[in-house]
Amino acid sequence: MVGLQRLGLQTAYAGRFGSECGRTVRTGSHQAEGVDIEFVEVVAGAHNQIAFVIIDARSGERTIIWDRDDRLAYKPEEVPLGLAVKGRVLHLDAHDPPACAHMARTARASGSIVFGGHR
Repeated sequence: MVGLQRLGLQTAYAGRFGSECGRTVRTGSHQAEGVDIEFVEVVAGAHNQIAFVIIDARSGERTIIWDRDDRLAYKPEEVPLGLAVKGRVLHLDAHDPPACAHMARTARASGSIVFGGHR
């Protein structure tokens, strides 16, 4: 987000963080660089997500080992639909598929381009 913001694009980020990381995002580089963090939530007592990526040098195959506190998950009725209709492009990760699908449908209906990664 910061990189895109520095290139002159208007950006916004939505996500849930555990207490410490959430405070850092709210007061750190995202906000200082102008990224809209209106939709960032800090979940008190939740642990932050952690991930390790192992890459096989010969094949390029990735193995991701991760842990995510269930309290960081979105249910479809909890997604920040205000963000879905705010921009022209919406990038989603692959967490919480029913919630992502709801957000994607809403964004597409407002004319946004929707894309995302996979797990």
